[in-house]
Amino acid sequence: MSAVDPLAGILAQIAGADAGASADAALNLGIALELLQAQLAVGDVLAAVVLPPQNGHDLLEILGQNVVAVLPPDVRPGETLLLQVTAFAGNQILVRNVGLLDPRNPVQTVTIEIPPQNAPTATLTTI
Repeated sequence: MSAVDPLAGILAQIAGADAGASADAALNLGIALELLQAQLAVGDVLAAVVLPPQNGHDLLEILGQNVVAVLPPDVRPGETLLLQVTAFAGNQILVRNVGLLDPRNPVQTVTIEIPPQNAPTATLTTI
């Protein structure tokens, strides 16, 4: 996993204050669109694990990258948010929060391989 660079991370709010809300966000992994689209498709669901806060910032682990985010107070470390891919723009994956993973009714999620030299810093921004 890559380290979080607080100066490079952009604060983002990807989960609404209530469970029924969904918010769109842009995930920039700093890699070429061709590599992303070769492994992901619109409609795929990604797992984003809520990590313990660090230096006053909420953190998520998405596709092997630590991402600074602003999360609602009811989301706890160890929980998994589900993010559905809605589009691609440049080297960004556009995602929508579709809620927390329900262990009793799991959703199939996608993982991708990101070459370490191609993924310097991940950022997540609201759109």
